[in-house]
Amino acid sequence: YGSQSFAFRGRYGGHDSDKEGFYKNVLRNSEDSRHYDLESYLKFTFVRCPYTRFISAYNYLEKHYIFNEKGITKFPCIGRFVHENCKNRKMSSFYWIHILTTQKDHIEDLNGGINYNFIGRFENLNEDLCYVITQIFKKPIYFKHLLDIGFRKNKNMFRDNYNLYYDEYILKFVNTLYRKDFELFNYSMTEDIDELENVIQQEKTNNNALINLLQIKQIFVEDKSNLIN
Repeated sequence: YGSQSFAFRGRYGGHDSDKEGFYKNVLRNSEDSRHYDLESYLKFTFVRCPYTRFISAYNYLEKHYIFNEKGITKFPCIGRFVHENCKNRKMSSFYWIHILTTQKDHIEDLNGGINYNFIGRFENLNEDLCYVITQIFKKPIYFKHLLDIGFRKNKNMFRDNYNLYYDEYILKFVNTLYRKDFELFNYSMTEDIDELENVIQQEKTNNNALINLLQIKQIFVEDKSNLIN
């Protein structure tokens, strides 16, 4: 469907300025971005429930853990990670942008504005992406079969295992860290650990939204599912 990438010549990750957020980083530091009038682009982004985003970030960092200068060879459990690293802000820029930089910070421009044609939800990924492609970019959907079966390559395995990660201490920390994300993107927040499962389950995909969208327009061309590697 087309996209534009932006290079950062002579610059690699690990800079403190990365912590301010992805979009601001692009606008401030990418030479390529200066050749485009980004305000004239149709822009969309996706956000996700802060509770699952935090766990997803922790799992990602654990998977990509790099031994630090102290020679620690085991990634800390989540409670220790929150207490020793997150609350004290003791982590590299790579870790910071994945778990401490809020979603709000990631999508703001240099003036603190949030100007997108559409902000979708990870929990409604298929239907929201269909909306972007068909209603905003006016393009057809090619892979009908994958939509029919609800295919997701990056599956969220957290929902049934939230109790392996959260206790009252971590819940309070996440509520404080991501408070602006809860408010801005209209996600439910709870201070009761016993209510956390219900709050997360409320963010489930609304399958009727995709069904209704597909009934509105003939948006499919021939099925090209066989083209996916």
